[in-house]
Amino acid sequence: LQQEKLAEGKIDRLSAYDPVKLLSKQPDLVLEALRAAFEEPQNNLRIFVDGRLAFSEEVKDPSLEEKLVGSGLSGKDGLLDLLAKILASPAMALPERLKRIQAWAAGETSHLAAQLYGTLRGRVGGQAAGDLLSKTSS
Repeated sequence: LQQEKLAEGKIDRLSAYDPVKLLSKQPDLVLEALRAAFEEPQNNLRIFVDGRLAFSEEVKDPSLEEKLVGSGLSGKDGLLDLLAKILASPAMALPERLKRIQAWAAGETSHLAAQLYGTLRGRVGGQAAGDLLSKTSS
């Protein structure tokens, strides 16, 4: 997708952002991913200050650093460090949930569903498998 955007002139360069690093729960890798997303957000990062969008691919508020300091953070680096610690925390369930969602969205779902359906048909027969599945979807 990034290659297409680059070829179409929609972006100036490829992003080094890596969602695998963001979801790794390893503080250094999470911080690396956040920094890359900040450098080239490409719809991967948005920062709100007091409920207002201050940073995104489209909005790059020149006073972002000042606003972050005004909100009690030590600027952009302080925000990214804090986010990295939160996302890498063992108590944070969000990265695991996002990994699961991405795995489902990555196209493996139909392949796994076909395998499961094939196994079910092999065990109970085609008609019975269809009947069972129609009961679970209602």
